[in-house]
Amino acid sequence: MKMIGGRVLEHWERWVPTNGIPSRLYNDTFIDNKEGIVLEFSDEKDKKKMVVKFEKGVLSYRNTDEGSLLRKLNYLEQQYGSDFYSEWTLFKVINSDKERNR
Repeated sequence: MKMIGGRVLEHWERWVPTNGIPSRLYNDTFIDNKEGIVLEFSDEKDKKKMVVKFEKGVLSYRNTDEGSLLRKLNYLEQQYGSDFYSEWTLFKVINSDKERNR
């Protein structure tokens, strides 16, 4: 893990939860209601669809504002290069800033 000033930085990895998921996905729908959370995704050509459903909800999720998103993209570009995040959709984060700041 990379460290700066004695602090461990978060580490991003491409996440492939199962074979056959396109590298780029587009969020078509996000529903949060009493029945749970539903996310619907499609590929670039809108041919392949994928639904992720959390029937019991989730403990928390984050809606990112533009300023925070731009800072995160800048961080990712400095750490990994722009191809890392521009050609892939799903990531897992080890030692995330969010976890450390609880």
